[in-house]
Amino acid sequence: MDPKVTSAQIEKDGSALVMAVSCHGMFDLDSCNVQPDSCALPKGAAFAFIKAVQTVNQRLLGLSEKNKTLLFEVVLLGKDCEEHIKLNIFDSAKHYGVPAALLYQQAEQQAINRLKVLFSGDLIGLSADSMVCLKDRGFTDVHIQNFKAAKECLREFVVRIGEMKRMFGHEGSPLHTSLMTVWGSRDVCASALKTLRGWGLDVDEAFCLAGATCGPILALLQPHIVWDNGLHNLKGVAPLLSS
Repeated sequence: MDPKVTSAQIEKDGSALVMAVSCHGMFDLDSCNVQPDSCALPKGAAFAFIKAVQTVNQRLLGLSEKNKTLLFEVVLLGKDCEEHIKLNIFDSAKHYGVPAALLYQQAEQQAINRLKVLFSGDLIGLSADSMVCLKDRGFTDVHIQNFKAAKECLREFVVRIGEMKRMFGHEGSPLHTSLMTVWGSRDVCASALKTLRGWGLDVDEAFCLAGATCGPILALLQPHIVWDNGLHNLKGVAPLLSS
């Protein structure tokens, strides 16, 4: 699907926070083979996420028209879809009241009036000295450079989310942010919080798991977006983070 079509209604100045979502996430495309073309497609796994993003954009524009440059842009990816399926996708989007620029359930009960963002903070909480110490744990220079690049990428995302969040204030915000450190000690979690504040984001809540499973927290929060740096999945890093 041509990204130009899905980018309508977003002011194009290069500052939009762009997210790519598969059309298979927006709708259940398997039903295309059993439903007539005139029927709206069933909602897919990412539908609640898109509605939550739409809520944030609408609230931002409601505060000021100047916020056109401070919006999410979700690009629908569907190059593998046949033309008649693409038409069915657009018709279904109109049926559900989703603008073409914002095409794109986790759990059926997941919130659609608040966008929940969860940051996995083990990498965020690592200082520059700790990054260097990773070499003593068997990580290569390439690994460390990748970690640094991932942290910088995350910083850009956090800055934008923080800017959006400050527009809404603390009460009734359509943006809810959380921090979770999986392996890190309380010091690592505190360092991650301090780093996020330095980047302009005050998270709404933080969880220091210190090696406990993250499944219950994820089930409780049901975040739409999980920024997972993957550091806690790598062998050998747990002793460093928990020390």
